Amino acid sequence: MYALTSPDALKSANLTNPASASTLFNPFQASAWDIMPTEQGGRVLLNSVSMVMAIIMQFFFQMGFNGITGEAKVLQSQSKRDVYILRLTVGKIYTCVSALCMTAYLWAFRENWGVDAGQFFETWILLWLYMDINYLIVDTVLMTVIPMSFFSFFVLTSVIINIAATIYPFELTPGFFHWAWALPAHSVWLLLVHIWSGCSGNLGITLPILFTWWIVGHAGSAWSVRKRCLVAEAEAKAQANQNDKFERQSTVQSQQVALERMATQSSRQDANDQNYDLEASRLGQSLRNGDDSRTIINGGMPSQECDNIKDRTT
Repeated sequence: MYALTSPDALKSANLTNPASASTLFNPFQASAWDIMPTEQGGRVLLNSVSMVMAIIMQFFFQMGFNGITGEAKVLQSQSKRDVYILRLTVGKIYTCVSALCMTAYLWAFRENWGVDAGQFFETWILLWLYMDINYLIVDTVLMTVIPMSFFSFFVLTSVIINIAATIYPFELTPGFFHWAWALPAHSVWLLLVHIWSGCSGNLGITLPILFTWWIVGHAGSAWSVRKRCLVAEAEAKAQANQNDKFERQSTVQSQQVALERMATQSSRQDANDQNYDLEASRLGQSLRNGDDSRTIINGGMPSQECDNIKDRTT
C-alpha cells in the first residue's frame, strides 16, 4: 500500500529498525477505556436474571390476584369502572414496591461498584416502568386471550426472547435478530447502561418504544377488565338460572315422593284391611263347619245357648 501511495516514505524508512518499522506499518491502534468499572460478582445477573424477574413476578402476582378477586366475586358484583380502578391501583403499587426491592438487591451486592444515590432512584424509576409494562401485558392476555392452561408457554417464550435481546449486543448479531429492538427488555437494558455509565442510551429510540408499550398496555388492560366482567356476569347468571331450575325440580320431586309415599301407605292399608276381612270370613266358616282346630280365647257365647244351659241345670 505504501509503495502505491507514498513510495518516498517507504524508501526513506529504516525497515531494519523495529521501532521505525512499527511506526510505518502500525502507526496507531485502538485501546480499551473502561469508563465504568463493573467488577462485582453479581454483574452477570444484571442483564440476565434481573430481566427475568420482572416478568415472573408479575405472572405469579396476577395468578394470586385473579384468584382472590374471583373468590370474592368482585367481577360480577362491582361495576367495570370500579374493577378497572382497583386493578390499576393495585398494579401500580405492587410494581412500585417490586421495582424498589429489585433495585435494593442490586445495590446490596454492588461491592465496590461506583454508583450513587441519584443513580439508585433513576434505576428504581426505570425498573418501575419496566415492571408496569410487564404487569399490563400479563393483565391483558391472561385468561382473556390465552387460557390459563397454555399461559406457561407464553411466559417461557417471553422470557427467552427478552433475555436474548439483552444478553448479546446487536452490533455483533446478524441483521435478522434486530427485530428485538421492539422488545421492552432491550430498551430497558440500554437505559440502565446509560444510567450507570453515562454512555449514550439512544434515548430517541428506547424511550418511545417503552412508552408505546406502556400506553398500549393500559388500553389492553381496560379491554381485558371489560371482557372479564362480562364473562363473570354471564357465568353468574347461568349459575343462578341453574340453581332456580334445580330448586324447581327439587320441589316437584319432593311432591312426587310425598304422593308416592301416601299412595304406598294407602295401598298397604287397603291390603291389610282386605287380609283382615278374608281372615275373619275364613274363621267364621270354620266355626260353622266345626272343622277348625284352633282355640278361640275370650270368645263371646250366644244368649240362646246360655238359656239352654240354665234350663238343663234347673
